[in-house]
Amino acid sequence: MPGWAGRCRHRDGGRAADRRAAWSIGVVRATEENRRMSVNRDRKTSLSAHGRSQVTWLFRDAPMQPNVLLQLPPTVVSLHRVRR
Repeated sequence: MPGWAGRCRHRDGGRAADRRAAWSIGVVRATEENRRMSVNRDRKTSLSAHGRSQVTWLFRDAPMQPNVLLQLPPTVVSLHRVRR
């Protein structure tokens, strides 16, 4: 649908928080009014503060399966680093 943009991000429109085992996704129309005026070298931009306030959240801080790797004991993690 023209005028709509979607992407999975760790800020603004979508995010996942492994340590909290939660995720969120929302939609917003990518209009001039909702975007910042500045762009980077790739001509990409992001939502303005107003644009972020216009997000319609489809899921907000919804539960997800815990990240098993984050639950490993520090001794196991340090052993893996030594073997590499």
